[in-house]
Amino acid sequence: MELVGKVDDIGHNEKVYSVRFFEESGFVVTFSKVFCMNLTNPINPFMSGGMMNEPPGYTNYMQNLGEKKGDYLLTIGQDASFFESNGKGRPNALKLGIIEVNNMNDPIEIDSYIVGVSAQDGNNKGGSNNELVTSISGQQAEHGGTSSGSKAQYDPYAFRYLPNGHHLVIPVSIHDKDNPLDGFVVYHVNVEDGVIMPVGNVTHTCKITSSLWNCYSDSRLLPRSMVFEGGIDEKWEEGSTSSAYWRLLTLKGHSVQMSRKNKTKVNENGADLVGATEMEFENEWAVNLDEAGNNET
Repeated sequence: MELVGKVDDIGHNEKVYSVRFFEESGFVVTFSKVFCMNLTNPINPFMSGGMMNEPPGYTNYMQNLGEKKGDYLLTIGQDASFFESNGKGRPNALKLGIIEVNNMNDPIEIDSYIVGVSAQDGNNKGGSNNELVTSISGQQAEHGGTSSGSKAQYDPYAFRYLPNGHHLVIPVSIHDKDNPLDGFVVYHVNVEDGVIMPVGNVTHTCKITSSLWNCYSDSRLLPRSMVFEGGIDEKWEEGSTSSAYWRLLTLKGHSVQMSRKNKTKVNENGADLVGATEMEFENEWAVNLDEAGNNET
């Protein structure tokens, strides 16, 4: 293989957390910055622009959201703290973001959502529903020691984006002594309005509902999700008040669950964003692998 072109000096003395290519565009993420590369001419690729990570943090995974490759990027990574004393950072919580990259010379993050922090604390940019943040994430910033993350940061098969309904389904773990979460969260991602909003969740636990850690075995299922019956992909008409539903199969830890979502449609002038009303998930069935293991003879 012959080297025909290269881009040098990206993130000097920094770790590269993710790289993604979309046709003639390339993106590289370090702790401090998102770099945009123009790959139109493979013999002469060049750095076209960049964006500082504010607040500090990094992205592990990038997904294209636009009709054209590289219009908008949906990012999953970590919000972080930076210590000027030693020049090092520390991850704090799971962070979702939307970056507009129509202008590769000047990319802009139009919204971000930090899992485990309510919008009223000022750390989330978009129009998030504070009640949903509390009920789904179960967290407030004053809870000491709270952290959150997702396997989707490192495993692309744990990431599910439904483009017609603009919904993201990912596994989420929130570590908090008062309100832990081990399961999946559904987010509505509205590129036009620049809003990321949690709209529902499914909880998985190990063996005992009050504990996340008393599991029968250290072996765990890889987190995966599948959507059936596609009610979420319907085109809603103005004035419609009928109900839609979809079924969500999730695998995580030591359990497999099938959940049914019921949702009421609203029109464009409703209080909620179209397609982003709160989802009520009802458990249809569940298989607890801990119980199956304990019943073996």
